Amino acid sequence: MNKWAPDVDPSDPVADAAAQSLQARFDAVRHYLRQSIECPERAENFHQLRVWTRRSEAALALYADLLPNQLAKWLRKWLKRLRRAAGRVRDCDVFAARTVAANGRWPKKLRAERARAV
Repeated sequence: MNKWAPDVDPSDPVADAAAQSLQARFDAVRHYLRQSIECPERAENFHQLRVWTRRSEAALALYADLLPNQLAKWLRKWLKRLRRAAGRVRDCDVFAARTVAANGRWPKKLRAERARAV
């Protein structure tokens, strides 16, 4: 047992380990996607969404031989689109953290860009 796959035992079949690994990562993506939709003003949700899409893509690449090609291709495409969308919001948040005025107000154009990205 380890922290990356706590429910996987060394004697488990590879397909079971892959399923558990992918399930855990896609669950995290789903969680942070839901959080991003419900609370779009919270920057951490978009950051974590990007993190978990990258981790999911890595796991998908690792276990690609165990999945049907069509499914793996569709999942990669979906994760890439989701990561890019969250990336636009995250970029606005990072830029704002570095440039926001002392009063904490965002420039109008930056606010508008983040609103479009969400």
